[in-house]
Parts: sequence; structure tokens; C-alpha cells
Amino acid sequence: MSENLTTSEPKTESFEIPIEAPSETFREHLNQNSRILFSGPFGIGKTYFLNKFFEDHKEDYAAFHLSPVNYVCQENEDVFQLIKCDILYLLLTRFKDQITFEKEDVSKWLSASAFVQKRFTDLLLPFVGMIPKLGKPVKEAVKELMSLKAEYDQIHEEMKTDAEKEAFEFLQEFGQKIGGIYEDDFIIQIIRGLIAQLQKKELKTILILDDLDRMDPDHLFRILNVLAAHTDTQSKENKFGFDKVVVVCDLVNVQKIYAHRYGEGVDFDGYMNKFFETRPYNYHIGEAFRFAIGSLFTRSNLMGKIHEDDLIAGKYYLSLFFIQGHLTPRQLLKCKIVDYKFIDKRISLTKEFSHRLGDFEIFGVIDFLIFVCGSFDQLFQKIKDGFFRIVPSEAIRPQYLISSVIQPFYYLKGEEVEHNTLEIIGHKVKFEIMPIAGRSHWVKTLSVKEIVVEGQVLSKDLSQLDSFNYYPLFLHLLTVCKEKGIFK
Repeated sequence: MSENLTTSEPKTESFEIPIEAPSETFREHLNQNSRILFSGPFGIGKTYFLNKFFEDHKEDYAAFHLSPVNYVCQENEDVFQLIKCDILYLLLTRFKDQITFEKEDVSKWLSASAFVQKRFTDLLLPFVGMIPKLGKPVKEAVKELMSLKAEYDQIHEEMKTDAEKEAFEFLQEFGQKIGGIYEDDFIIQIIRGLIAQLQKKELKTILILDDLDRMDPDHLFRILNVLAAHTDTQSKENKFGFDKVVVVCDLVNVQKIYAHRYGEGVDFDGYMNKFFETRPYNYHIGEAFRFAIGSLFTRSNLMGKIHEDDLIAGKYYLSLFFIQGHLTPRQLLKCKIVDYKFIDKRISLTKEFSHRLGDFEIFGVIDFLIFVCGSFDQLFQKIKDGFFRIVPSEAIRPQYLISSVIQPFYYLKGEEVEHNTLEIIGHKVKFEIMPIAGRSHWVKTLSVKEIVVEGQVLSKDLSQLDSFNYYPLFLHLLTVCKEKGIFK
């Protein structure tokens, strides 16, 4: 490859999406609202952002991040029962070192009931039975439950009164109608008491319900309806006593599901207004993410093997994929850069000559783009669906990019090349052959001098060329590579 190469050592740390800018705006929004609707397109990195944000701010927030879409829930099963189970599970596992079953935290009517005292284990058995449906291990939660029961038994003996028993029996009859939107059962009372303990430690408690728009519509609207019902109830801010509830979804997608279920023209905005106080928080990452895309190349083992202009071109393609929605942060997070190895294999552009992949720097870029996109076919489709123009930014040089993409055609055309002119899908490209020290004598570097499209000379000073549509040439190169199986 070229002697004018990047020389930095490859870095192998994992790729991270920068969240500093959205973190500032989200924290401000979070502090000003108790009901938050967190919206963004599928794959934009909503879950990644929320996990990282609350990990970075764990001194201020106790976040209960639930993904009901992962529950093993039967069609006729109440998904809200599994949500209760999931919250209690997190309290007994993730937050076990921050809570105890203390005397002052036990509701008087609850602790006084002989019914609860005798049937404490029976009341919690359904919780234990639901844990596997969350996709989580049972052992740790059961251990904490046994400890909880021992503490409860001791406290119960200290706090019995007949009046409290009567109060409990009344509330039990009304509140334990499983499935009712006002249900207020035993497990919820435990959750409220334990959540209150976290709040005493000056932690803001946050319930996050993620990926709701990916759920079965019946389960989606069951969750939303229960949340909405308790938003209207003045006695509680929300069902479980959390300081804040964050509903995570793609609002556009939920609107489509809502219209399909209830019909076009039904008041969607009025329905969704119950889940936020001021406005939805629309998550986007913009320029910061496009800048970070470049780190994919600098962390790969292409560094030092291809020209700096090719690296810039590769970053440019990835940025365009992102802008056009063909590449998501989720896909990039799955991309393990340390696993990428550029293999300089032999390829056959013509029957007469055999080359190596590394003889053509544009092929190095394509090879890495294939790695990021998952396959040649996926890369080809992204390019085919896009429409790219050279943008003179980040020191990108149109002349070099055009020279790079037409270089393989010099060998593909073979005897058809006359007078240092290539004709490629309506483009007449005039060039000079540039000898490069250290380059294989089988490979020539071309310097483009003029481009004629449909009889019109675009520019003889290609350094100033900012209107040339590079897309057809690049797509045609990929088409030829596909036909010849170069990247199989």
C-alpha cells in the first residue's frame, strides 16, 4: 500500500458512544419532571444511554431498569404481575446492601395482621414462581426472602393490635383484586416500604420501563393503562412510590400501534400526555456520534496500512450510513474492533494477472466497512439505498478519492484502456500514471486529471471539485466486486 500512511498504533479498547451532550440535557429534564417519556428510533442507543447515564450518576439515583419485552409472558397473563416481581427481585438482589426490613418501615396495618403473619411465605410463593419468567436466577432472591421473613416475624410480634387487623382486612378485600388497575397487594406494600428506605438515603428512585413499543400491544397498553390510572390518583405519585417513572419507546411507533388498535383519528396525544409532564424527551446524539465513528478505524489494524485519505473516506461513508438511518449505534456497539483483522488475500481482477487485496487501498476501506456492516451484501444494500456526494470536510480530498476508486478499473478494463482514459458508466476519466516508491510493479497509482460526464468537463482543478457525484462510481465498483466474488 501507499508510503504516505497513517502511523498511529492501533487501539483495541471497546467502542463507546459519547453521551456527554445528551447527558446534560437529560439530567436537566429528569430533575424537572417526575413522569418522563423517553423517545427515540429503534437502534439509536436508548438503552445504552440510560444504562451508562445512571451508572455514571449512581451516587444520586437508584435506577430500576426493566425490559418487559424480555419476559416470558403468556397471551392471557397479566404482564404487570411480572413487573412487580421484577422490581422486588432487583430490591432483593441489586439493592440488598442498601435496605433492611426495619420496624419503622412496616405499615402498621400490615404488620398487625395475623393473616399475613401466618401466610407470609404463601403470599410470596407466586413471586418466586415468576422469577424464571424474568429470565433471572432464583437462588439469590430466595435467600434474601428467607432473611426478610425472619425479620418480619420478629417485627410482627412487637406491633400487633386489633384495630390494625381490622384495617388490614378492609384494605385486603379491596386492594387484592388481582388484575384491577387499583390493585394494592402485599408485594406492592413491601416494594413501597423498601423504596422508601432508598429515598431516605437521599437517592432519587427511578423506575425505567424500556422497549415498550416492542411488546405485544395487549401487554403494552395494560402497562400504560395502569400507569395512567395511578397518575390520576391523588394519593400516590405513582403505583410503587418511585420518585420518577421513565417510559422508553419510539413515540412514532407507539402512535402507529395505537392507531392500528383504536383506529385513525382517536386522540393519541391526549392519551400519551399522561406519561410526561412538560414534553417528551427526544433522544438524539448527532454530531458527537458521527465524530466518534472515526475511532472505529483508528482502533482497527488498518492503521499504518492505508492512506490517510482512505481512512477519511471510510469515516465519511460510516457517517453517511448513520445520517441516512442505515447504521445504528446498536450495530456499532456489537462491532468488536479488536476482532477485525485485515487479510491481504490474493484476488483476481483479470485472467491475466493476480493481485492482492492490499494492492488497492479502496479495497482495504471496503473490507473494513464489510466488517462493520456484517456482510458484503449488507454493505452493498446500504450503498445502493444511499445517495452520496463528496463533501470537502475533514481534509477530505476529492481528487484522491476519485483516483482511489477508479484504480481497480484500470486493471478490470485491461486492453480497453487507451490514451490514459477510462470510460466507466458514462464517465470519461483522464489520468496520469504515477510511480510510487515501494509499490509492486504490478500495481500503478492513477492521478485523475479530468472528468467528463455526458460531454461536459466538470473541472480540471479537481482539488476544487465539490459538485461531483462520487456515488455512481463507488456503487459500480461494488457491483463489479460482487460479480467477481472479490470479497467472498
